[in-house]
Amino acid sequence: MTCGPEHVLPREIKWTSLEHALYLTYTCLIDYNLKTVADDLWSASRRLFENHLKELYPKNLVKSGSKRIVSIFKEYFGNIYRAPSSPEKNGTTRIQNGKILIRNRRRRPSENFRCLSELFKNPKC
Repeated sequence: MTCGPEHVLPREIKWTSLEHALYLTYTCLIDYNLKTVADDLWSASRRLFENHLKELYPKNLVKSGSKRIVSIFKEYFGNIYRAPSSPEKNGTTRIQNGKILIRNRRRRPSENFRCLSELFKNPKC
């Protein structure tokens, strides 16, 4: 397995934890439109998770509301957007994802999003 920027986790995040699932989920959804700036994106996402982890839990996302989340996303991703998807749209989408995760909170993180099971495989970097 090849190592990419998604394999470098933010400080304090453990492999296959809920936090790891949130990190992968939120960042992969943005990365889908920004494949040419992946290193910048994943670096910004690591900083976001290191500085705002508590705000990114699904309950807190929903509670904070879109204005706050959009503000955070602009701060970290505003300078790297070169795609039709804006920080505003991605912030709003994260709140929708948070609602899905709250409804499915009894599942393991990798069961909420099928793509995570592959990304949870730990490469030998």
